[in-house]
Amino acid sequence: MLSLLVGIDIGSYYTKLVVLEPKARIALQDTFIFRTPFSAISGKDNEIEAKVFVDEITRFIPLKLLHCAKIGISLCYSSVTALPVFLPLMPKKELGFAAINEAKQKMIPVTTVDHIFETIFLGERIAGKTSRYELLVIRVDRASINKTLALLKGINVVPVLITPNSCVLPKIMPRQFWKKEQSVVFADIGGSSIHISIYREASLVFMRHVVYGLHDIIQDFSHQLGISEAKAEDIIKEKGVPAITFNLEDKIAISEEIMRQKYEIGLKQGLGASENEVNLLGLRMLWQPHIERIIQELRRSFVYYKEQSEGRRSEDLYFLGGGSQLNNIIPQLTTNIGGACSVILPFSEIQLSKERQIQDMAYTTPIFSGAVALALAAFEAKSPKPGMVNFLPKDIMRREALLAKRLVLLVARTFLLVVSSLLAAHLFFANLMIKNDIRETESKIENIQRTASKLIDLERQKSLVNQRITEVENIARNSAYLINLLEDVASVYKDVLFNKLTLSKTKLEIYGQATTDFEQANSIINEFKERLHKLKILANLNVQPIELEKMYPEIIGPLSNQQEVLLTQPKARGFNLTADIINK
Repeated sequence: MLSLLVGIDIGSYYTKLVVLEPKARIALQDTFIFRTPFSAISGKDNEIEAKVFVDEITRFIPLKLLHCAKIGISLCYSSVTALPVFLPLMPKKELGFAAINEAKQKMIPVTTVDHIFETIFLGERIAGKTSRYELLVIRVDRASINKTLALLKGINVVPVLITPNSCVLPKIMPRQFWKKEQSVVFADIGGSSIHISIYREASLVFMRHVVYGLHDIIQDFSHQLGISEAKAEDIIKEKGVPAITFNLEDKIAISEEIMRQKYEIGLKQGLGASENEVNLLGLRMLWQPHIERIIQELRRSFVYYKEQSEGRRSEDLYFLGGGSQLNNIIPQLTTNIGGACSVILPFSEIQLSKERQIQDMAYTTPIFSGAVALALAAFEAKSPKPGMVNFLPKDIMRREALLAKRLVLLVARTFLLVVSSLLAAHLFFANLMIKNDIRETESKIENIQRTASKLIDLERQKSLVNQRITEVENIARNSAYLINLLEDVASVYKDVLFNKLTLSKTKLEIYGQATTDFEQANSIINEFKERLHKLKILANLNVQPIELEKMYPEIIGPLSNQQEVLLTQPKARGFNLTADIINK
C-alpha cells in the first residue's frame, strides 16, 4: 500500500487537514478542521501548544498512519518575505547565490543569520534591449521552521515538506488552466491576514502579506454593535454581506431607512426590543468600509505588480480561505474590482470517496485549498520539480535520503536473501527430487537386471526343457511299440492298472496293480513279462514277486460241478517290473 498524503494548513484561527490516497488517480480520503491551539500564556504570542496540536491530529489520523505518511505542512505567512530580483546573464550555477546576495541588501526587515533563503527561477526577460534573468527570492525565519518541526517532534513524525501555502497553491489547478504569459491572482482571506499571490505559468512571481483579516472585521462589528466578539462572529457567519438595492453613496437616505426599520422593529417587539438589534441594511453599512479596505489592498497589489513586471496585468482573480466562504462577499468584491473573480475549487480534480464530503462541499471547499495543495506537493517532495520550494532543513533532507537509501538497501538485501533462500530451497528440493529419481532409476535397473537374470535362467531352463522334451519325444517315438503293448495289456486284463511308467534311454521301470487273487495276479504278471521279453528290446527283465499270503480257501457258486475254489481273496496287489533297454 502506498503512503497516505497529508496536508496540514496551520491558520491563525483554524488548522485544516486533508488526507489523500495516491491511487491511479489521487483520491480524497477525509478532511478535518480544528481550532489552532495557540498558547494562552502571556509573552508567547503565536506559540502553538504542541501536545494539544498533536492530540487533535491523532484524534483524526491514527499515529501508525502518520508515521508512514508523506506530510506537507505550512509556514506562517508573517514569517515569509518575497522579493523579485533581476540579474545579468551569468552561469546558472551562480544565479542562486547572486540572487540571495541581491535580496539581502534590499529586503526589509534587515536580513540576519536567523533567515533561510530559497529561489525560484522565472526565466529570461528583455528590458531596455538587455537580457536579464528574473528570479523570486523567498526568505523565512529559521525560528518559524524550528517551531513547525517541534510540533510533530513529540511523536517522531518528520514532514517531507515545509513551505508557505503560496508556493504550492498552483498544484490544485489542472495543467490546462495555466496559459502562457498569463498572470493569475490568488487572494487568501484569512482570520488575521489577507495574503495575495500572483502566478505566471504556475510559478509564483509576486507575494504580499497584509495584516488585516476576519478577526479585525469581527472586532469592529463587536465594537460598533456593542456585542461580544463571539456574537459578532455568529452574525457574520449567518448573514454574510447582505445584498441591498440602496445607493451606498446616499448616506442620508440610508440613515433614514435604518432608523425607520429600527422603529418598526421596536413597535413590533414592544419595550422588550433590544437596542443592539441589527437589521440587514445596518449590517451592510458596517461591511462597507471593510469591503473597501479589501478592494484597496488588492488594487494596491495589482499596481505594484504591474510596475515591477513592466506593464503586466493580472487577468483572473481567485479567492480562498475562510473569508471567501461568507455569503455574498465574492459578488460584492467582484462588482467593485471588475474582471473574472471566483472561488477556488480544490477538490474539482480529486476523486471524492465519501458522501459526507460531497454534501459539505459548498461550505468546506475554499478553506481546504491550502491543505490540498500541501498534500499534493508532498507527493512530489522526494523528487522535486524546478520551482518547488521546500524549507525542510538540509540535514533532515540528507538524513531522510540516507534513511531512504538504507531502506532501499535493506529491501534489496531482504529481496536478495529471500531470492537466495528460495533458490537454495529450490536447489535443495531439486536435489532431493534428483536423488529420488536416481534411487527410483537404480531400483528400476536392479529390477530390470533381476528380470533379465530370470529371463536368462528361464531361457536356460527352457532350453533344458526343450532338450528333455526332445529326448522324451525321441524315447516315446522309439518306444511307441512299448506303449502300444501296455495299452493292449490294459485292455485285455481289466483288472490290471499301471500306476507309473519310467522310461529312459537305458532303463524301463513299471509300477502297477493287479486286482485279483494271488494265483491269477502271478499269472498275469508272468504273462506280461513274457510278452515284454518277446519284444527283444529288453534285457534283464526282473519282476519283484508278489509277497506270499496265507490261503483262505473259499468256494464260489452253488454245490455242483461248476463250483470254483479260491485260495486267496481278490484284492489290489502291486508289482514292480524293471528291465534294461537294448539300443538298436
